[in-house]
Amino acid sequence: MALQAGKAFAFLLVLAVAARWGTRLVGRLIETRDDELLVISFLGAAVLVAGVSELLGVADAIGAFMVGLILAGTPSGPRIRELVHPLRDAFAAIFFFAFGLAIDPGDLASVAGPVAAAAALTLVMNVVAGLCVARVYRYGAEPAAEIATTLVARGEFALILAAMAAGAGLDGRLAPFIAGYVLVLAVLGPVVAARAYVLAAALRSGTRLLRGTDASGHPARDRPGEHSAPDDPTSTPTHADAER
Repeated sequence: MALQAGKAFAFLLVLAVAARWGTRLVGRLIETRDDELLVISFLGAAVLVAGVSELLGVADAIGAFMVGLILAGTPSGPRIRELVHPLRDAFAAIFFFAFGLAIDPGDLASVAGPVAAAAALTLVMNVVAGLCVARVYRYGAEPAAEIATTLVARGEFALILAAMAAGAGLDGRLAPFIAGYVLVLAVLGPVVAARAYVLAAALRSGTRLLRGTDASGHPARDRPGEHSAPDDPTSTPTHADAER
């Protein structure tokens, strides 16, 4: 176990050193004017290092990520970034397609309760996060509402984690749970973001209620025109005053 961990650490250390000081040498190895040959070169490097990472006990995604760091510092880095975009989108579509095939739609009903609870908790925590940010930076109700509603949507990274968890043999309900969770929030995200003004109005009302003011900012118990009449020193003493 210790030997395996040492190998993995040494491999990552070599990749980190290459990313820091070996970009010039790597740039010379893959330098070419032919775009097709350059695509084959960086794809081959990514697949090779990812495979070696898997053999040494490191996640293949980490190995491919380190290759990206190395190639980003080479003179061919801008060209690689331009050429990899279509491939990235194509492989991303295939990944999510394969993830969808691995989920039984019938399993979504078994996790409907946890998905609803997680979505409701996410909405509440986003409102709390928006209020905290607004409090720290002295924002108003509108920025706080916009921050809270923008955080509702959950992206594709959660699906990647679900696929990794399913591949690791964890609880079989985890993949449909995350899929349903992301799907629900993906639908609620645009709807909630478009109605951020409702949350802003609620925040303003709550703030006024806590401060004890009305909509115009005046104290609720001391509104204009509602001041109590001052005591008249010339008024006739009452029976209670006479007894004093």
